[in-house]
Amino acid sequence: MSTLKLIYTEPDRQSVKGKAKRAVEILELNINKIRSVQDWAICIGTSRSWLVTTMRRVYGRSPKQIIREIRFKMIVKLIKEDRLITGFAAAIDSGLRDDIALSKFLKLHFGLRFTELKKLIHGDESIRMRLVSRRESLEFSHEKRCG
Repeated sequence: MSTLKLIYTEPDRQSVKGKAKRAVEILELNINKIRSVQDWAICIGTSRSWLVTTMRRVYGRSPKQIIREIRFKMIVKLIKEDRLITGFAAAIDSGLRDDIALSKFLKLHFGLRFTELKKLIHGDESIRMRLVSRRESLEFSHEKRCG
């Protein structure tokens, strides 16, 4: 009897994974238009709750985290493609309101400024060393508070 259950439940898992993968592909193609989980759900024609449940089940992350990661990848891609890209252009092309929103997004979620990210991507060694020392000092102060 349990063998029959596996036979019948396996295709359902496949279709959920397939739908989740397709939802992420749609997000990647439309990241400049999708600003929230609700926008993403509307874009793929599903409910917000289905999106939350499915993304957690399939990817182990919330839709909000997935949007954040894909937006960051888009920003990195834009910087790699155009060394001279401005913060405003990167913001608009990645679905953020303006360069101020880009600055807040990068600082809050990744601890970077736009110019630091550009230098990191294009190989400025001095910025890498500063970021490593900043990370170490943050870890030290965290250990000091918690330990």
